[in-house]
Amino acid sequence: MRAYDTRNNNYENSEIRAWLNDQFIETAFNSAQKNFIPETLVDNSAESTGIANNPYICEDTSDKTFLLSYKEAFQDGCFNSNVERKITDYTKALKACEENGYGSIWLRSPDNNNVNTILISVTGAKSTSNITFKARGIVPALTINLA
Repeated sequence: MRAYDTRNNNYENSEIRAWLNDQFIETAFNSAQKNFIPETLVDNSAESTGIANNPYICEDTSDKTFLLSYKEAFQDGCFNSNVERKITDYTKALKACEENGYGSIWLRSPDNNNVNTILISVTGAKSTSNITFKARGIVPALTINLA
């Protein structure tokens, strides 16, 4: 079993990746639902971060659930400045970060300037956050196989 390193922004070894693929998937889905969720090859390349020379990228991973990359969130059109991500009362109770009623979410893409920062989405814009700051929203992504 791999030890998870919380000292850097390496998604492959991150606690959030481990949580998504262990506790989250076991809690959020029943056995029948999990049969429709295949493992997905997750692109963790520099291109996925939107930063050509990113020294903090990791190997691609194979996951049932994962965080969006910068490219998936912005360049592929998932989020844009017109998308509202208002946080819920439940999220507020968990002390999620809020800016004018909107939440920010973790992305799996590392920032290229500091080993301890990762990219986040704040109301449709790219920003960075220290990985030890826990008050960001988590929006799990997954592939569903209906065939």
